[in-house]
Amino acid sequence: MWCNPLNIYYLTVEHPSDLSCIPGQKTACLVKMSDHGMHLQPTERETCALVLFDNNLDKIKKLCQFKVISGPLKPEVYRIGRIKLLLNNISSLTVYQKKTIC
Repeated sequence: MWCNPLNIYYLTVEHPSDLSCIPGQKTACLVKMSDHGMHLQPTERETCALVLFDNNLDKIKKLCQFKVISGPLKPEVYRIGRIKLLLNNISSLTVYQKKTIC
């Protein structure tokens, strides 16, 4: 397993926006466990989320639900975060940022 043995739990949320960090933290993201939608999962129990990191295809097939769709992939760029892009079937991309005045 890829996990640090000292980490016996990992945190899951339904949507990234559910993971709001407490302001003022510089090196880590502290979260309030009382927030709804957050769940601690034990690392000792294999789940789809954990076996994806191990890249073990047999375990992925057993624990994850997925559908393989054969066919051409339309070239698209998706913004999945403030500074993250997901590129589908794109060979190159140039990103320009407008200069902002504060």
